[in-house]
Amino acid sequence: SGAFHSPLMADAAEKLAEYLAGVEFSEPAIPLVCNVDASPLSAACAREHLAEHLTHPVRFQQSVEALEEQGHTTFWEVGFGGVLENLVKRIDRKAVRACVQDRASFDAALESLAPDAS
Repeated sequence: SGAFHSPLMADAAEKLAEYLAGVEFSEPAIPLVCNVDASPLSAACAREHLAEHLTHPVRFQQSVEALEEQGHTTFWEVGFGGVLENLVKRIDRKAVRACVQDRASFDAALESLAPDAS
């Protein structure tokens, strides 16, 4: 229901870039992959990449594949909907997936990671 991730968002991207100019970024404590280019996101390029995200296609599949190449096999979507969890399933059915929407789903996701006690 919107022109997200397309050149039609250029005005919004400019306003976001202006806002981000005043935001201080630190290197992430947990590695992040940027969906603009499916590469690690650094503090130095965070402003540019976040603004570009509004006007560029999402490289979600390439991002998931890049994470898997680094040995990551568990993917948690945080928020409502489960859309990204289902996209990961389409990319790799073997990947461990969860959609964390509330405390109960968070606890269930944590439990799914626990070693099998049997």
